[in-house]
Amino acid sequence: MSKPNGTAVEQTTREQPLLDASFLRHLEQLQLLSKKIFLGRLKGERRSKKKGISIEFADYRDYAKGDDLRFLDWNIYGRLDRLFTKLFHEEEDLYLYILIDTSASMNTGEPNKSWYAKRIAAALAYIALAGLDRVCLVGFNSERYRWLQPARGKSRIWSIVDFLEHLPVENETRLAESCRRFALQQSRGGVVVLLSDLFDPSGYEDALKHLMQHHNDLYVLQILSPQETRPDLYGALRLIDVETNEPVEISVTEELLNVYERRLRAYQAEIQQTGNRYGFHYLPVSTGEPVERLLTRAFRRMGLVE
Repeated sequence: MSKPNGTAVEQTTREQPLLDASFLRHLEQLQLLSKKIFLGRLKGERRSKKKGISIEFADYRDYAKGDDLRFLDWNIYGRLDRLFTKLFHEEEDLYLYILIDTSASMNTGEPNKSWYAKRIAAALAYIALAGLDRVCLVGFNSERYRWLQPARGKSRIWSIVDFLEHLPVENETRLAESCRRFALQQSRGGVVVLLSDLFDPSGYEDALKHLMQHHNDLYVLQILSPQETRPDLYGALRLIDVETNEPVEISVTEELLNVYERRLRAYQAEIQQTGNRYGFHYLPVSTGEPVERLLTRAFRRMGLVE
């Protein structure tokens, strides 16, 4: 994203906490969801729809050679003279992975895109921790890749907030490289949330393919500021790219702004079509929308929280 040379957007949101008391009370009412089922190493507090051996009866099926004889229903055998195996709901942990673009283009806008993304990350982390899920965070740009090991339990939220608050926002975007590194490092499937403006000259498709590995349930949130969805710029300007520092001379007219908006809508429609093709969820987000409303309306509609 470019900005006029010699100007700076006042970052009032930087002084606001990522989580405050009223926001936490709001988050207590929400729970993380996932439409996909992940094979856990340990049985935890989250009940999946898989049928395995656990504590709550689910259904019957015909006995097959090799089934555990402890789970045969002898009462049915006595009545029907047929062998049936009991099936049970299996409980497992759900992993939430939150990937945050920390390139310089995220450090623009009012409200600030980086602060907004971190607030979403903190909110989702708290919801997951409150539900006894495991949370892992990754901050990335072209020069840095920071991984916070999976955390569990509500008491870990403040270490997550500290991690988020100290993530530097700088350098260029390297979506594909960063997402490939995450896919190689990720040991098990889960819910993956990518928070980025998706402003990478190399594109986004290869990056999202990496994130679809391990049968992940992927949510892509494209975070833009109101100044990017409808720039309030007119006349002859010299713009500086915040990531490359490359200047460009431009004359902004109403016609040019209309062309910009059409191309932005076309870009977003393309991402949506890619999501439909590969099976990930895509949501364009404006920092002008309160995070509380985003959680309770858009995220519920997407099936990310309830």
